[in-house]
Order: sequence, then C-alpha cells, then structure tokens
Amino acid sequence: MPRQATLPVAASCLAILSAAPASAATFTTLYHFTGGADGEQPAGALYMHAGVLYGATAGSFAMGHFTCAGTLCGTVFSFDPAQSKLSTMYTFGPNAGGLFPQTGLVMAKGQFYGFNSPPSVPEDYGAVFSMNPKSGQEAITYTMGALDGSASWSAPTLYNGKLYATASDGGASGNGVIFSIDPATGALTNHYAFKGGSDGFYPIETPVFLNGKMYGTTVYGGSGNFGTIFEWDPATNKEKVVYRFTGGADGKWPWGGFVVNNGMLYGSVGTSSTGNVFQFDPATEKFTILHTLNGGSEGTDPAQLVLNKGHLYVSTGGGTTGYGTVLQVDPITGKTELVHSFTGGADGVYPQTLVADKGKVYGLTGVDETYPFVHLGTLFEITP
Repeated sequence: MPRQATLPVAASCLAILSAAPASAATFTTLYHFTGGADGEQPAGALYMHAGVLYGATAGSFAMGHFTCAGTLCGTVFSFDPAQSKLSTMYTFGPNAGGLFPQTGLVMAKGQFYGFNSPPSVPEDYGAVFSMNPKSGQEAITYTMGALDGSASWSAPTLYNGKLYATASDGGASGNGVIFSIDPATGALTNHYAFKGGSDGFYPIETPVFLNGKMYGTTVYGGSGNFGTIFEWDPATNKEKVVYRFTGGADGKWPWGGFVVNNGMLYGSVGTSSTGNVFQFDPATEKFTILHTLNGGSEGTDPAQLVLNKGHLYVSTGGGTTGYGTVLQVDPITGKTELVHSFTGGADGVYPQTLVADKGKVYGLTGVDETYPFVHLGTLFEITP
C-alpha cells in the first residue's frame, strides 16, 4: 500500500516564515526573444548537447490559444553560451511540418524529437515530430489520436533506446496515458491508460526512470483528488501508486517533475498557500518534506527542479514582485537560499524549466499574463 502521510520534516521547515538568505550566485540574462524570426514564448524544457542549448518556442498566444504571426508558428532554436549566440534552426508554419511545439526536445539516434500540433487538426490532438540538427530537415513521424493521448504532453525521456512520455488526457478512459515512441520506426505504443480513480489522472510532467521503473506524478486523483506519485514497470506494464497526496502539509496537485539523486526522487508540489520541495524514497515509499516555501520572498508553487553541484535549484511563482524566483535547496538539510527574484524588467517574468551543465544552471522565462505581451521570454544563466 502507498504511504499516505509520513512526513518527517527537515529542521529548516521549522522556520518557514523567515526569509531565505541571499545567494552569492551570479544571475545573467543571456537572450531576449523578440517575436521576430527568433520566435516567442519558449516552450517546454531546454536540452543541453555538447555544450549547446536547444529548445523550442511555441509561437504567439492570444485570446486563449496559439496563433501564428504571419507564417511564424513556433521555432526550434540553439544557443551557444560560449558565443552568446542564438540561431533559429527551424521555423514552423502552416505546412506539413505542423505547428506550435509545446514540450521541448530530446535527442535520440542523432535526431531531435518533440510534440506539436499537426496541420488542420484541433490543437488538442498532437503529433510527434523529428528534426535533423545538421540539415534542419523536419517531419511529422506520427499523428496522434484520442487513444494516444491529447491536450498536454510531457517532454519525452530516452530509456533503452525508446522515447517515453505521458499525455494528460486521452486514452481509453480519457484520463491520460503512458506511451513510447520507437525512433527507428516512428511507431507509437500505448502502454497504460489511467483510469481516473485511485490510480490518478492528468499526468503532465516528464517521467524519470530509476532501477528499471518509471516514476511520475498525476496532478489529480488518488485520495481526495490531490494527486499521486506513480510507479510503472515497463516489463509488466503494471502501474502502482506509491504515494497519494493528502492536501494537508504534504501538499496537493503536483505540477513539477522529478530529479534523481543517490537513489532518491526529488520533486515539488503546491500547498494551500505556498509549496514544498520534497524527497521520496522509492525503496521504502517514504515521503519527506525538505522545505516549505515561506510564501513571501521565496515565492509559491514550486515547479521545475534541477541538480547542480550537489544542490537542487527550483523555479517558483510569486516572490516579492510576483514574477517568480529561483531557489537553491540542499537535498540533505533542506537549507534554502534565494538565488534570484525576477523583477519583471530585463530579466523577464515567470521562470520555467531549468537545466544544468558544467556547474551552471540555465533556464527560460515565460510571457506576460495579459495581451498585448511585453515580455516574450528570456534565456538566463546562473553561476553559483
């Protein structure tokens, strides 16, 4: 049975109302997206390969849906930190290559893969696209239907030569699916359809593999509809809920993904007013709160995490200005430092995904909440 509320709290959580100490890290904005040929609204995760960052922009977003600015319906870009240069590698348009990439990229067999919307199909139904980083050639390799999953997709993760991902909706019960893509053939295989009850529903974040099993979260379902941590075994196709959020001190509605470190899973979850960074031990199904955000300078609703130089870095919403923060959290002690509080100026608004490489952390920011947008996204660097 999954553990329900085993909550040994780190000592740092006893003083959650105090402000986080300032960090000595250096924050640098590397690039501002302009909405021109470089695109706007960075989408999904950054991917680091051979010292170069790769990512996607989703295109314009107005009146509640994605739109094309002329023929610009999203891009794939690269950014070389050594040269401080962004290059647009591919521009999506109203053509056979699809529209609006939404999940970031992952590389398999020398090709980039991601998810976008196929042409002439409602946005809720997706497509798998591939792009050759050398030639810039792009193609849709699979068009998804309702049983394949729809609405929102996690960024794919590579495991044993295949790309695994989740979709928040769709599947046999309409509650989300786990699926894989074979880069060699382009074939998509549905593995597990969430039933929507105690097994959870609405999986949205990128899953991770540990000791041959997949781990992820569902935003809803479980006990009280507060979300779950699930384990899926690719050898048996069995899904098991290993933790159900209670909506109390442990939190509710987990939107962030996992970081794996020393056999442990680290993640984040919102609470009634702020949010937690937590540790989960798959071997014992023990859930431990590392730190509860103070709801002030530290922000609220922690999202994406990355591990860098033995510390967790997490992006949040809220903060002093309301535009979000990046925090550093010690995975052993829970000690927390405020790395950067976004001002809504040149540094951008609403930090999103983070990636680490060679001791530095890189991330993307989003767009404004109201139209017309002033901030179209930035790419930033943190040097501890």
